Amino acid sequence: MAHFMALKTARSVRTRRLAYAADNSELACAAKLAQIFKEIYHTVASYKEDDILLAADLMTCPSRKK
Repeated sequence: MAHFMALKTARSVRTRRLAYAADNSELACAAKLAQIFKEIYHTVASYKEDDILLAADLMTCPSRKK
């Protein structure tokens, strides 16, 4: 996973937070779930059938004006 690779680089705010998350099992679980949801979103958002994005209607927001 990318967040474990970041731990091997120079220390920054991001890597310090990731190091803390690696020690905290609850945060590590949340990071894994976020990665899984990101992969699911990407798969659903990029799925095409007959060159038409099936999730296109879900990705557009309606106008706030009524």
